[in-house]
Amino acid sequence: MLSFGMLLFLFLGVTPVGYNMLVFLETRYERPSVMPTKVDGIIVLGGGINAEMSHMTDMLVANADVTRVSEFVGLGKKYPTAKMVYSGGSGRIFHQDKGESAIAAQFLQLSAIDEGRIIYERKSRNTHENVKNSKEIVKPQEGEVWMMVTSMFHTPRSVGIFDKQGWEVVPYPSSPKTTGQYTVMPSFDVNLNFKLLSIAVREYIGCIVYYFSGKSTFLFGRSALKSHESTQT
Repeated sequence: MLSFGMLLFLFLGVTPVGYNMLVFLETRYERPSVMPTKVDGIIVLGGGINAEMSHMTDMLVANADVTRVSEFVGLGKKYPTAKMVYSGGSGRIFHQDKGESAIAAQFLQLSAIDEGRIIYERKSRNTHENVKNSKEIVKPQEGEVWMMVTSMFHTPRSVGIFDKQGWEVVPYPSSPKTTGQYTVMPSFDVNLNFKLLSIAVREYIGCIVYYFSGKSTFLFGRSALKSHESTQT
C-alpha cells in the first residue's frame, strides 16, 4: 500500500492529469467571435479577490483569477450604458459582512468606472447563490443581452446554473489556467501539477453535484456547437 501510494503521488505529481482535466473545461466555451452591438448588463462572479487576506491585512489582496475583475472593467468601458453587477459574498459560516464585494468596491474605485454604475450582490456563498441573488436584484428581462464573466474552468458550471435560473447570458471566459491544448509531456513542477489537479477535481465535483441536485441544466456545459450559436445571438 505504501509503494502504491508513492507511485500514485509520483504519477500525479509529474504527469499533466490535472492540466488536461482543466483543458476539457476551459475549451467548452470561447469568447464571442463577434461581440454584441448592445449589451444591457454585465455580471462578474466573485473569486478574483482574496477577501479573507484583504480583511486580515487591511490591504487589497488579489489571486490568480483577478483578471475576472479587469475583464469586468474592460467590458464596462466598452458598453458604457450597461448595468454592472459584481456578485460575491463570503463562503465563511461567520462574518458574512466581510465578503468579497466589500473589497471589490475598493478595488473598482481605482478604475475609471463610475462607482454609481456598479451593483454589488453581497450575500452569496457559492455560484448558485451568485446567480439566484443577482437575478432577484436586477430582474433581467426577456430579450436583454447580459454578459457573464468568470474563469474559463468555471464557465461550464456557471452557464448551466444561469440556464437553470432562466437567465440567458453570453459567457466571457477569463483567467485561463492552460493553453487550451492537451499534452502528454511530463512536468517536474510538482507543486503546480497538484494545484491544477486540486482545482480540476473540485470543479468536476461541483459540476456533478450541481447537475444531479437540479441546480444546473448541463453537466459540463452545452456542446461546442450550441455554445457558438449562443454567443452569436
